[in-house]
Amino acid sequence: MLKSPVAALNKSHKGKASEARWSAIIHNQATPILIDPHFLRRRGLGQIDIAVCSKQNIYLYEVKTSARFALSPSQRRRLRASADYLSQLFKRPVICRYLAAQLSIAF
Repeated sequence: MLKSPVAALNKSHKGKASEARWSAIIHNQATPILIDPHFLRRRGLGQIDIAVCSKQNIYLYEVKTSARFALSPSQRRRLRASADYLSQLFKRPVICRYLAAQLSIAF
């Protein structure tokens, strides 16, 4: 079933708004890492919603707006590849976390 352009736009807007709310919270707790999505895509890696660096680790956050809260196998593979790449680049362990769109039900 194809979704209408309006439905896709609404979903995109909800995702960006959720990402912005989480970003404001998370970026106050550690040093933000800004990564160009085109840089990652050119290498076959997954885009990262939010990334921060602490003294010991790098944290990657994926914000999900869906109540299903699941990643496809290909999305999971691309995000894992991004985590591995950043771990090698920064010489630090990477921890991936998944966040629900609603601030009150974070995992």
